[in-house]
Amino acid sequence: EKQQANELINEFKHKNIVYFKSNSINDIFSVVAHSKLLLTPDTSLVHIASAFSIPIIALYSGNDFFFDKFKPSFDENTAAKSQIIR
Repeated sequence: EKQQANELINEFKHKNIVYFKSNSINDIFSVVAHSKLLLTPDTSLVHIASAFSIPIIALYSGNDFFFDKFKPSFDENTAAKSQIIR
């Protein structure tokens, strides 16, 4: 997966997409708060972006329980759920 991630980073590195690595949740809050859009899998970032009213595109596995419980609650956001349950 690391190789695939690096390939995506290289493909999009000049297109206003930020690859950000940090061990501090404070850094993450700051980056998300200043973002125009967040594209993320089902993670705590969905909730952080919601708190700052940042538009979100959230990606979820096919598990209905997690999708229904944790998807973004704002109408402006989009959540996509896989048809495959893993």
